[in-house]
Amino acid sequence: MRPVQFQADRVVALLRRKQIATIEQLKAALGTSVDMTVFRKLREIRYHTSYSHRGRYYALDEVARFDERGLWTCRDIHFSRWGSLVDTVERFVNDAEQGLFASELAPMVQVDVEGPLLGLVRKQRLAREKVSGAYLYCARDSARRRAQILARELGPPSEQQQRRDLVLDQSKAALVLLLSTWMSANAGSSPVWSRCCSAGEEIDTSRRSRASMFTRSPRGGESCSKAGCSPSASGILAADGRPWKKNARDDR
Repeated sequence: MRPVQFQADRVVALLRRKQIATIEQLKAALGTSVDMTVFRKLREIRYHTSYSHRGRYYALDEVARFDERGLWTCRDIHFSRWGSLVDTVERFVNDAEQGLFASELAPMVQVDVEGPLLGLVRKQRLAREKVSGAYLYCARDSARRRAQILARELGPPSEQQQRRDLVLDQSKAALVLLLSTWMSANAGSSPVWSRCCSAGEEIDTSRRSRASMFTRSPRGGESCSKAGCSPSASGILAADGRPWKKNARDDR
């Protein structure tokens, strides 16, 4: 059995120490001048290839520190969790709620994207529509594409929310004005409104009458007497059967 001449551990050790390396540096670490030898050893480990600098740089998966977008930059060399620049561009466009113009995408990935975008459209992996005089790159799926274009025409989410709030406030104000106008115009002519007002006045008058029927007695509030009505005249009798006297001393 032929002994293993090149060890993948040398590639791992170099990438851990330097974080990123070119294929020439990896060949030097393995002691070979053949590119295929390096590629065979790379297949034994988990690694990433840069999407910038024509994919010349390699990094271990355990070393890469991808951000929430799936991107990582080390010494101006750019890597993507999604792989090549073409795959990264396709992913970014599909995930964008409003699609993306090339001028918006380029600062995100920090490289030119005109070529990859055009290639993706030609291969029908992406679509594009002219919006505001420029090409908006969108998802290939028709439903997703329509949603992206509509969101772009409506503006950013913050502006959409402001517009919805403004419409809601205007609707509330119009409704309040309409109700106020209707109530003012029908206060005297509407039978239902008149009956409600009359019933309310009768209830209020009845309450006031009952409240004024009883007043405090001059004896400091120990008893109450009917205002404007004499007890003897009303026919109220004392305990012994005689007419009740208002100022009787033995009266309780």
